[in-house]
Order: sequence, then C-alpha cells, then structure tokens
Amino acid sequence: MCRIFSYTWGLSVDIPLQETVDLWGTIPFLWQTIATFGVALGLSFLAVRFSTYYLLLQDGAFRPLVFYLLLLLGTQQAFFSLKPFTFLILLLLGLYFSLFGTYNRESAPHKALNMGLSIGASTLLWSPFLLLMPFVLLQFYSMKSLSPRNLIAFFLGLFLLLWIFAPFLLLPDVEDYAISNMNLMKEWGFSYSFGRASGFSWLYPVLLLSLYLISFAHLQLSYTAEKVVGRNYLFALSSVGFYLLILSAVMPAATEGLLYLSVLPISILAARLLTKQKRRMANLLAMLSAFAFLASFFLSVFF
Repeated sequence: MCRIFSYTWGLSVDIPLQETVDLWGTIPFLWQTIATFGVALGLSFLAVRFSTYYLLLQDGAFRPLVFYLLLLLGTQQAFFSLKPFTFLILLLLGLYFSLFGTYNRESAPHKALNMGLSIGASTLLWSPFLLLMPFVLLQFYSMKSLSPRNLIAFFLGLFLLLWIFAPFLLLPDVEDYAISNMNLMKEWGFSYSFGRASGFSWLYPVLLLSLYLISFAHLQLSYTAEKVVGRNYLFALSSVGFYLLILSAVMPAATEGLLYLSVLPISILAARLLTKQKRRMANLLAMLSAFAFLASFFLSVFF
C-alpha cells in the first residue's frame, strides 16, 4: 500500500498544476482533485442529513439532491483544483444549520455564536464570504430570532477568530496572501462578457440561473402546501441562492467562488422540484440537466 501511495504521489507531481492560490501551490494537481471530490462527497452526505433534520425534502429526494450537488459542482472548472472557497461550502452548510436552529428562539446564543464563527473563519480564507454577513442578519428576522442576545453572540463569534488570527496575517509569508484576499472585494463590475467571439464561460451561470428560476417558480406554486416553518426554511435557502448569483454577476474576482457556494441552495431546491414531478417528467428533467451542464463544461474547456 505504501508503494502504491508513493508511486501515485510521484506520478501526480509530474502533472502540471493549474492556477491556484499559493496556499495550495505545493499540493500536486491530482491530489487537489481527489480532495475536491472528497469534499463533494462529504457535502452530499451532510446535505442529506441537513435536509432530513429540517424536513426540507421528502425521503425520495435524497438521491436527486446528491445527483444535483455532484453535477453542479463537477461541471465547474474551479472544482478540479483546490481553491480558498473549496471548503467554505461546508461552512455555508454549517452556517444555515445553525441559523435554522434559531427558529422562533430569541435566546439561542450558542447557535448565533456558531454562525459568527463560520463567517469569521470563512472570511480569513476567502474575504468575499464576509458579504454574507448583512444578509444573514436579515435572516434572523425571518427566523423570528432577532434579539440583542443573539446579535451579541453572533458578532462575538465573527470577530473572535479575526482578532485571534490577525497577528498571523502580518507574517511575511502570509501577508501577501492576506492583502490579495482582501483585494477581492474591491473589484466590482459586470462579470460576464457575452460579446466575446469565443468562450462559453458565461453558459454555466446562465444554466445555473435558469435552474434556480424554474425551481423557485415551482416553489412559489406549491408554497401553501408547506408548513410555516418549512416556508421560512425554503425562503431562506432560495433567497441566499439568488443573493449569491447576483453577487457573482457583479464581482469578477469572486465569480467562481460565489457560483461554487450557490450550488448548495440551488441543488436542494432542484431536488425538491424533481421529487414533485411524475416519474417520466422527473427522468426527463434529470437527463436534460445532465446534458446541459455537461455540455457547458466541455464547451467552456475546449472552446
């Protein structure tokens, strides 16, 4: 086993690295890809548990959820190499797990603290995640948990990690990364150039937006069938998906990461849509989704 591992590692070193952040630059590209697939599989398992715990999906929706998560993540070019935002999708899931746990609880400081810690830790790795902070504060209102105690715990968790790790950001080897990380939030403008003679990088976000709009429209048509708490949960997921898509359209430097994070809420909504259809229609939608996103991936890579 050790020989196989050593051979695989040595073989992977010969594969040229893709463009990555210096944080991961010493890891061979093959092992970066293996790590990202591991994150995707772990996310699928946790997303199923998350959906089960909060009754977001029916029992038959778990396979469609895994299908959409792996499809939407695996058809992004950013998926195959480690990025600062690769692991943040797990923290986003943890953030919403804690947020839903505050529902109708004006005194849930431990949940609010976990939310602040999730945003603080994510910001250290990838600064655009900080833009979720004002959005999450609004979610306290929709969760009926807006209170001074929860807000204090939230901001304590947010600034605690930033305060602890601030001295490390001044180290010579880390300072350049910290500066470039913060500069990501300075670039604003339209992200997608439809007028280019070649290149299909805009196709994936268009498909992702289309899938979101179809799922959201179906959600509105069946909204009254959900319990009140279920409506709040689904509204929170649908709104964060739209918020991330909007940010991805106006932040060129952070477009990849924002699209990467938006996969989680959109996959849950799409899985819910699939399970509400008849079997034949569900199979057709799944095949069309697979064909469209795989085609966008190959077009963006080879053209």
